[in-house]
Amino acid sequence: MAADGLIHRSAVALRALRAEMAVRETLPERRRRVLDGTVHALKPDSMDADYAARTLIDYDSATPHVVIAVGELHAPTQVTWQIAGMAMGPAQAAWGAAREAAQLHREQRHLGAARPLVLSWQGYRPPSPLGVLSSRIAARAGERLAEHVWTTSLLWQCTGAGRGAGTALDPWRSLEAHSYGVPVAVRALGLLALWSRTRLERTVPSAGRIDALVLSGSVGAPHHWWGTVSALAERSERGLHRGPQVTEIRARRDLLAPLGRVLSGRRRVPVDTAQGGQIVQAGSPASPESGLIPAVGHNTHGGRGYRDPGTVSLRAIAGATQN
Repeated sequence: MAADGLIHRSAVALRALRAEMAVRETLPERRRRVLDGTVHALKPDSMDADYAARTLIDYDSATPHVVIAVGELHAPTQVTWQIAGMAMGPAQAAWGAAREAAQLHREQRHLGAARPLVLSWQGYRPPSPLGVLSSRIAARAGERLAEHVWTTSLLWQCTGAGRGAGTALDPWRSLEAHSYGVPVAVRALGLLALWSRTRLERTVPSAGRIDALVLSGSVGAPHHWWGTVSALAERSERGLHRGPQVTEIRARRDLLAPLGRVLSGRRRVPVDTAQGGQIVQAGSPASPESGLIPAVGHNTHGGRGYRDPGTVSLRAIAGATQN
């Protein structure tokens, strides 16, 4: 079953984690930070009690590559890969990234999601402030993300737990990316769209499908990267590789996002409202009865960040990652 594959991966990751715990003092400082942050993120008492349990899915402190799952592993109705941006790599913020995934999972449940799964994908070493202007790191990270999404999706092509023999598990799939995570996600989308047409297409036609792309604090993406996604979606004959619904969320006084786009030469990812996409001005107050507060600035955390509980932006992210 699909759950068996994820559980096996989790067991492999936990063995790698425990092996490093046994030799922690011999590890380089950066790898120790990845190890310590991951261990802390997995402790049941390291976050609010009403957050769902965290499960380690992938672990490699050298690369680095850490994936922490929050929520339903056995038969998820929706899956969201959450990709962090600048200064949120596993050596800097493994616990913080996992907490943001837990916050999104709780918000999805609040909006009525039956069995959501959020994967905190911490699969690359984020660039320096100057490195953000280059898309070189995003290109490599996007390839790694695409491979992860592809191999994980293949697990869902077998019998879905609790769904009867011969029924494939096929959850709604979203990529949720912030800041420099946006070009990472767009690069992965282009590769997934390509692989859906060239890798075992007749056997697993939907392995590379992503239904929604949710962006916040977007620093844009190279124009030709999104062009690949659009061109392959338009050429699809059966609708299996259609482009994702794009939602862009903008906070008040987020000056770094437009500055990053201008200085890097990257462009905004197009939002097609005719295909269900939307632009959310999360810096504006919600209706008084909602109790939500505006998002301010570029960060994801700090009380009014894009992914903070109680914000217009987190509610919008949770809504956009559901079918």
